[in-house]
Amino acid sequence: MAAASIRNALAGHGRLPTISLQRDENGAAEMLVLALRPVPAGSPVLRRLRYEIAESGVLRQIMDGLTAGDDGLRIRCAQLAGALRIEEAVPWLGSLLGRPNDDVQNAAARALGRLGGARSADALVRALYWRRGVKMRVVLELARCAPDHYLEAALFNPELVDVRQQVAFAIGLRRRKSSTAALLRLQAETARNERAAACRALGAVGDRRGVPGLVAVLDDPWWQVRVASVKALGRFDEPALLSVLAPLLDDRNADVRIAAGVALRRLQRAHEAGLATRTDGRSEVA
Repeated sequence: MAAASIRNALAGHGRLPTISLQRDENGAAEMLVLALRPVPAGSPVLRRLRYEIAESGVLRQIMDGLTAGDDGLRIRCAQLAGALRIEEAVPWLGSLLGRPNDDVQNAAARALGRLGGARSADALVRALYWRRGVKMRVVLELARCAPDHYLEAALFNPELVDVRQQVAFAIGLRRRKSSTAALLRLQAETARNERAAACRALGAVGDRRGVPGLVAVLDDPWWQVRVASVKALGRFDEPALLSVLAPLLDDRNADVRIAAGVALRRLQRAHEAGLATRTDGRSEVA
């Protein structure tokens, strides 16, 4: 019954069913969250539903539930806040990222990722500093929601020095070639862990403009940077890199030697596959 009412409400042919946030006995809250997944931000459907829940008092209940003592209620309210794109909830969702319950943290991070924008990204970046440790979900949602050029600027914000590695990881997840210049600068200017993070992100982005910078740090004094560079180069389909990486099989560090062997095998397979494709093409022409 609740599912049919929700479908009708989304189609504009009725009102939402009663939503019980305390226990969600009829499953309406969960079904509404699922039904709103494909609905884009700014949709007239969302505006109409937000007006309806505000008029019914459910919006106030969602906001109050974010600060409640019950974790199940917090999770339901966070999910609804994200699904309905309730911008006013951003500060409260940000505070939930510091809760000890992983499910609450994940629900809040997903909601912020769904909301998007600079305020949500700011809340997720702040969570990277908290002592309970960085959750992968926070980084994933940061990559999802940050506005254009936000992450690249954050790399060189002096107030965010301690989270540069996580920001670089988020950049790698986005795989935008417009980030290459910022990653190359990070690789050239910063401490070893950040240089290694920049190498990993360059490999994930896959922009060939990053190859010379990656090659340049193959003789870095820190093995972590060399490993990251070798792994990143192994992701490029560049036959010329076979001769560049071969000397790393004799590196003084075992991890570097292992990474070089894996990268060389990958490059060799890609090279042989390319040769076979070209040979087949010539045969068909003949």
